[in-house]
Amino acid sequence: MFTVEFLWLSLAADGRCPGALAHALKHLAQGLSSASARFRKDLRLRLLALFSDFAVLLPNESYVVDLGALLPAIAAAMLPLGDPKVAGRMSAALSSTELSLDTLSHMQEEDRAVNTALRHLWLYASVYDFAALSRPAPGAPAPWPLEWSTALSGIAASTPVLLIGSEQQKAEAFLEHVSAEYGSWLAKLGPKAAPGRLMQLLASAVDGMAPGGQLPAPLAAHVLTIAYKARQQRQKTCQE
Repeated sequence: MFTVEFLWLSLAADGRCPGALAHALKHLAQGLSSASARFRKDLRLRLLALFSDFAVLLPNESYVVDLGALLPAIAAAMLPLGDPKVAGRMSAALSSTELSLDTLSHMQEEDRAVNTALRHLWLYASVYDFAALSRPAPGAPAPWPLEWSTALSGIAASTPVLLIGSEQQKAEAFLEHVSAEYGSWLAKLGPKAAPGRLMQLLASAVDGMAPGGQLPAPLAAHVLTIAYKARQQRQKTCQE
């Protein structure tokens, strides 16, 4: 897997065949739908980490297509984990395994890593509007493939609540936490992460019902990731 990750990054960085290897990764994830839950969780984490790592190369616009092209692969790796039959097999496997404190701790760290990677995914998906919620004019063609929006709907259905810190935190402490979480990522995005633009995207994600005033950039980014994910989750529900 590390070889695949390195090869994909190298091809994308060279600007050759944007998304070509990502398409192969999607078929790999689909082909592993019957593999063990542990193996598929590892694949999910690796693909999410690949998305986050490749996002570091942005805001070079020539790489955005490569980033978005990973979404169908990530969706293919995530969706089966939400299947009740798979969840049942996983529970049975865990119940028959001796769970030490070290194992439980590792599982918690794994969950935190996935949640962090998912926050990064939803930040970039919303900033680059991979679901095409903010079209320049009614009826205008979507700037990105429909497959990306469909993939995001699938990812949203498997994305847990994107909490940061504790609900009992004071406003100042919470802002400090979201600043630490989003600060460096927003800095890499430059003007695309300006508070005003984030608020515009938020308004599009909630059909123009964004909160009045302007939130600090890290807080606006966090609210935007939640709103964008919720919009795609609703789309998934409507499709069903």
